[in-house]
Amino acid sequence: MRIRTVAVLSTLLAIALLAPTSAWAARITASGSLTVGLTTPGVLTNQLVVAALTIEQEFLTPTEVVETSVTMPLPGAIFTVPFIVNKETTGPVLEDLDTVLFIVNTTGLAQFPVIILQRLDGTLLRTFVINGGIAPNATMIIRISTVLSLLQ
Repeated sequence: MRIRTVAVLSTLLAIALLAPTSAWAARITASGSLTVGLTTPGVLTNQLVVAALTIEQEFLTPTEVVETSVTMPLPGAIFTVPFIVNKETTGPVLEDLDTVLFIVNTTGLAQFPVIILQRLDGTLLRTFVINGGIAPNATMIIRISTVLSLLQ
């Protein structure tokens, strides 16, 4: 019995080692709207400046190219932009897309932003609160693919 168990486990281990890395790959895909706000009680007016960049993996190197960029607040203190993520989690793959946020606290006080992701149909995908907030006059960089990978 013990020999049979060892043989089965050895076979499974050999198959796992021989399988290509892509067999274990996980792709994150999502698109919709992204809203930046402040945790309650807070009204976001001009405390934060947010740049949302959509980046594409152009080559099979660490090189990423910015495809679009939006700086918020938009007129009327609007902090909502579209986002798209189509990214391989195991490493760079040609034509991967990701949305990256650069959030700048422009005040002398710590700010506690919340990021709300909604699907194309408007249903809630994820709410993400930045633990510890953003220090005065500091910048935080957030990849939406990383936020979404926490769901898996």
